[in-house]
Amino acid sequence: MALRKLGMSQAAIAERVGIGASTGSLWLAVGTYPETTRGPYVSRLDPYLPYLFQQWESGCHNMVRLHQELVAQGL
Repeated sequence: MALRKLGMSQAAIAERVGIGASTGSLWLAVGTYPETTRGPYVSRLDPYLPYLFQQWESGCHNMVRLHQELVAQGL
């Protein structure tokens, strides 16, 4: 809404915030940004991050090898 008050067009606002023009138009018509209902992003890799960091710190920087080790662990 602040961008609209600055005089930006709907198309310029949509481009600036990375949404489609029709979505921007809808938000401007409603007068508010809808709250998202999604939870935090969780990757399938997250459970393996401690292991990967440990391997990296111990000197293993070979991505193919790290990937093969993860596959062996069931990723």
